[in-house]
Amino acid sequence: MIDDKILVASNTKIRVLTLDNGEELLKFSTDVGLVKHMHMLDDTNTIITYVFGDKNLHMWKKWIKSTTISCKKL
Repeated sequence: MIDDKILVASNTKIRVLTLDNGEELLKFSTDVGLVKHMHMLDDTNTIITYVFGDKNLHMWKKWIKSTTISCKKL
């Protein structure tokens, strides 16, 4: 939880919601597999995920001026 936000994962979908009113701030699907663990960095634009059966961490970066989300293996 960062700044009154909460992360939610369900199968291959990740959502970021506000705790105040449940407003959806961000939603995207992963094509890398089922999410086992995730963490949002303090800048709130970067999410790190670990996927079942994968030895890599994945970094999801939301670019501030667009809704594009990119994934890189760490």
